Amino acid sequence: MSVLNEIAEHKRLELRQKQHQQSFQELEAQAKPLPETIFINQLRQKHRRNLILEVKPASPSAGTLSSTLDLNTLLSVYSRYAAAISVLADQRYFQGSMALVSQVGEYCRQPILCKEFVLEPYQVLEARIAGAAAVLLIVKMLEDTQLQSLYQMIQAYGMTPVVEIQNETELERALPLNPEVLLVNNRNLDDLRLDLTTSERIIPLIPQPIVSISASGITSLEAVQRMTQYTNNLLIGTRLMQQFEQEGPKALETTLEQWMHV
Repeated sequence: MSVLNEIAEHKRLELRQKQHQQSFQELEAQAKPLPETIFINQLRQKHRRNLILEVKPASPSAGTLSSTLDLNTLLSVYSRYAAAISVLADQRYFQGSMALVSQVGEYCRQPILCKEFVLEPYQVLEARIAGAAAVLLIVKMLEDTQLQSLYQMIQAYGMTPVVEIQNETELERALPLNPEVLLVNNRNLDDLRLDLTTSERIIPLIPQPIVSISASGITSLEAVQRMTQYTNNLLIGTRLMQQFEQEGPKALETTLEQWMHV
């Protein structure tokens, strides 16, 4: 079983358990649409490098990234450099949660991308209630009808659907959505291998004016410069979380200062 299939199987079980505790109708009564799509507006700033900095306590590929997450200190650094903040909402594989999405929103003013393995409308409502301004949709996980329905629901709540692709076939499946944002993941979600040439190959194929994001494997100044040749929107998580945990906030700030302005 691929890593993504394993995650999806567990996510379906998790969702059934959640829906026993709180119904879709109860969530729907709480979810209020955003008045404006603030996430996409940030990424349309073409005169600067737009860093989407990620709060990721753990990952299947790197294990635990932060044993005692000092969110206040981390976000005090992130907020000086981030165009947006990405937050992992999956608990089992990434030690995240919707509660973490809400907590991040309390600390910072940047729009939040909820990174969850979205399979059902229930999760869209959860993301909006938690304060997300954008929600990830992974093409590899969804049938075309699911993708279309979830995309429209995210938009209906004033959020930006961020559609994740990994290859040319997934790009072709995504384009009928008329997407505003496509995220190209350099990590293969089946076997977790990294390949920065994924962005180099796919981003030039994305039609204008779709906003592109390169994500995963951006771990050095060289990688930042390499990806910036293709897009000014970079999503960076693992390396920054590791540095914050191992070297502290000063080292993290030095890295972000270099990556932002070089």
